[in-house]
Amino acid sequence: MIRFEPWLVGTKQALLASFFSQLIGVIRDCGTDPHIAEKLASNPTIIDQILARMSRYAAHLEKGSLVLDYAGAFDPTGKTKAAAAGVKILSALANWIAPKDRSLEKLKEQITHDLRTLSKLVSGLRFTVAIDDLDRLDPEESVEILRLVKAVANFPIVTYLVCYDREVLAEHVKTVLKIKDGHKYIEKIFQTFLPLPPQEPFALRRFVRKLLLEAFPDALQSDSTTDKERLQREQIFFDIWVGRFVETPRDAIRLCEAIKFGWPFIQTKADFIDFAWLQLVKLQCHSLHTWVRNYVVNIGSYRDGGRPGDDEPSTEAQNLLKIFQDIGWRIDRDRYGIDEFLPGLKYYTDNEKPRVFDVEKGELERLENDRRLGSPSHWRYYFSFDAPSYAMDDDILARFTRAVVTSPQEALSVLHQVILRPHATQPGHYYFEVFLERLFDQRVSLKPDQLIGLATILSQVMDDVGQPPGINFGRQIAWNRAITLLASPVSPHLAKLVKDAPAINWLADVIRDQAFVLGVPDQSTARSERQWISREHFDASLKALLLRFNEMGIAGIIKKPVPLAMLYCWQQLGDKNELSAAINAEISSDFGLLQFLDALKTWIATSNKGVYQHIRPEVVGHFLDYAVVRERLKKFSDDPYPPLKEKVSGILKMIEDREA
Repeated sequence: MIRFEPWLVGTKQALLASFFSQLIGVIRDCGTDPHIAEKLASNPTIIDQILARMSRYAAHLEKGSLVLDYAGAFDPTGKTKAAAAGVKILSALANWIAPKDRSLEKLKEQITHDLRTLSKLVSGLRFTVAIDDLDRLDPEESVEILRLVKAVANFPIVTYLVCYDREVLAEHVKTVLKIKDGHKYIEKIFQTFLPLPPQEPFALRRFVRKLLLEAFPDALQSDSTTDKERLQREQIFFDIWVGRFVETPRDAIRLCEAIKFGWPFIQTKADFIDFAWLQLVKLQCHSLHTWVRNYVVNIGSYRDGGRPGDDEPSTEAQNLLKIFQDIGWRIDRDRYGIDEFLPGLKYYTDNEKPRVFDVEKGELERLENDRRLGSPSHWRYYFSFDAPSYAMDDDILARFTRAVVTSPQEALSVLHQVILRPHATQPGHYYFEVFLERLFDQRVSLKPDQLIGLATILSQVMDDVGQPPGINFGRQIAWNRAITLLASPVSPHLAKLVKDAPAINWLADVIRDQAFVLGVPDQSTARSERQWISREHFDASLKALLLRFNEMGIAGIIKKPVPLAMLYCWQQLGDKNELSAAINAEISSDFGLLQFLDALKTWIATSNKGVYQHIRPEVVGHFLDYAVVRERLKKFSDDPYPPLKEKVSGILKMIEDREA
């Protein structure tokens, strides 16, 4: 049995040399077989004679062993090179042949005679040459193999088993030989045809599933009662996408090999069905793969503060529809289910206004939780086995959510590392905000002890997380997101946190938030759907907070990152007279007044001056008589003490800017 693999040879010129090297090697091995040698006792030189004549025949065809040496460089099996050495050794045997016998025709007649003699000596001996995937060769090479089978090496006791796609090979023949019908030419060469029936689509789908289950036995074990969405996605993947794109067993094997290559690197960072779908698209439809890659990059920009342009939703929808049109998928007939794999595609086939990037509320959060292809924090794993530059690693999140219960110190360490991690272009604690967003996405899966531990850790650090000047005009985005992470298990523990925890400024915002939710002091603000604390626990927490305000005094409050939030909390939820007395005591000195006013600064953005700090008269008016403060400041401006005069001038300027 000779498995001849012409696509490994490399050049048309080396094909014949490579073929004869293998054939000569197999015939030579026959002579060393004890059972065959025994039957050759009456004609012991027959094998050497065949080898010598076949060597000379090969030399005539392709200039002998030089060609064989050349072909050996293209044969990774090494068979050609070994056979080339054998031909050189046999060159001495070739001298047995008289010059008059050395024409190609005469040599072939002699080889034919010798092989028939060999077949009589060794009954049943036959050499079968298997040539697979003939249609994968270049047209000239495939026609050269046909020439080999038809005329050059059509020897006795040599049978050729040639496998090919008939339509492709017929087109090769038609192109190279310039004939009208390649099929008729092929029919003149082969005696028997064994057409293989096409694989049924359902059989190929089952074949793909079987291969994947063998390679990844846990990847497709869906529980239809608990994971209906994933089961539906599996069915769409196999029934629609595999059914339409996998047409041959080779397609199935290529797909499975691609999945086996990449999945082990990202199995804890990605979704198996999404990854399998992307590999199928990459292998079968390059244009769609490119579109998907660009689309998820844009989706990923959501986490980095970006948004698609005004025309992009419509333009990209049209591009997607054209891709489906080009591959023969019709909108009115085919249901692609691509929106099961990517977010924002609900309306890409809308008759009036096709569009993409139409992401629904909570959609990205769900994708991030499940580490899906469309997740802003995970899409890059599917293409390059690495996270997006702005993303928060899942391992860090997992480590933190474990540590808030088992090791608070480790949780604090993780949180401080995230807070201090710098971003190349974004100011402030950018990664901490991303970290909180990811925690928010996972909040429904956190257990009660994790929620309590999370609240405890946040109450340690939140006052250390200040916003950079001018960003969001003073709004504490990280603080607001951290508040949304609190839930009912924290309710009985809040009063103790308020009493002892360092982040009292943030905790004041927590109390103020739940006060509005409970309708305190104004019942019209009540929002029961946002309430997580009981009224009993709220009252206890508020009492602890007001007690702590009194202990800190105004001097302590104005040193906090957002003192205005604490002052409003005291004024709205506590004793106004008590607050007023504390403020008056603090501003009795000139320096105390200036310190207090400095704590009332807020941010403003204008088209002509950009973003800057100012003191709003209405804010001052919430705590002091603004007119009195204004006159007092004007008197301070004549103070001969330079540092005090400079501070007064700065505050006056902020007030005057706002008045202007």
